[in-house]
Amino acid sequence: MHVAGGHSWSEQLARCLRLCRAAANRGLGPPKRAAEVRIACIADANQERLAAAASVAGGFLQPHAAWLVACWWLLREVELAGLALHISHACCEEGRTTLHLPTSKADTGGLGKSRTLRCICHITALGDGGVRSILDALEFAQQTHGPKDLRPSISHLQLIHPDDQHRFAALGAVANFQALWALPDEWIINLNLPVVGIDRVHRMYPIASIVATGAMIVGGSDWSVSSLNPLDAIEVAVLRQDWLANDDLPTDQLNQLDVLNRSERVSLDTMLRAYTINAAWAMHQDQETGSLAAGKLADLVVLSEDLFAIPPQRISTVRVEHTFVDGEQVYPIAAGAR
Repeated sequence: MHVAGGHSWSEQLARCLRLCRAAANRGLGPPKRAAEVRIACIADANQERLAAAASVAGGFLQPHAAWLVACWWLLREVELAGLALHISHACCEEGRTTLHLPTSKADTGGLGKSRTLRCICHITALGDGGVRSILDALEFAQQTHGPKDLRPSISHLQLIHPDDQHRFAALGAVANFQALWALPDEWIINLNLPVVGIDRVHRMYPIASIVATGAMIVGGSDWSVSSLNPLDAIEVAVLRQDWLANDDLPTDQLNQLDVLNRSERVSLDTMLRAYTINAAWAMHQDQETGSLAAGKLADLVVLSEDLFAIPPQRISTVRVEHTFVDGEQVYPIAAGAR
């Protein structure tokens, strides 16, 4: 679910409403249905694992829809029948927004025996205003329904207001960073800087600050608009500079490249945990995978080099030589298995 990242909630919502009405007037969208929210619960027949994925189609009412979904959904256990729950839609009529939610088991379609589900909510927010609105929603939901171990994840987190950094740990929210973006590239210098100003740029992607609060961080990619290779993102998180331009530089010359917020650099160990055991914890799978331990699934990769034994600017050049899933080698594929 995407949340507008502006620093003023009322301005963002008003702008979204104007866009919605303007689009409808031009025939670009239905006049009343501004956005549709669907939550699909997918079951694993063997493990009975359930994952919840949320998306907002249309995008006109993303901040409002996200806030309502978070309040209603995030920190409660939902009883439903079958494998799919469709939250109807967010509407815009005469400047008002409402989100219609199922109120009984019958609303879910009655597809089978009901069960209590623990749903994982994954929300994306870029700006400090968007992040604060989601944290406010989480706080409101906890106050309303009581705390539950649901581990909601907020992704991207380009800007987090300093006053909100401690709230992740307090609310049990997972901070999902796309660390590959934490470098002073043309997007930040030419696009972000003129719009948000130097003060905000100086606190972009505050990974180390969130780690210092004791919150859980995980690593993500936002693929396919970004590199899927976690080693690229890990290197950027450690150095906060261009992971391609530094390949040919010796360690004592890395200062030739610009750095985005040096104080937000984190250790290699921190980022390896973010992509392994922390990510498993965020998905409620830390008892099954995420680390090498007796009784856990043998999900692992074999790298061409020891990441702790090479200069950090070489992390992104390391190759994956073997991949195992549940103890079975899936890469490279054996000739006889093709």
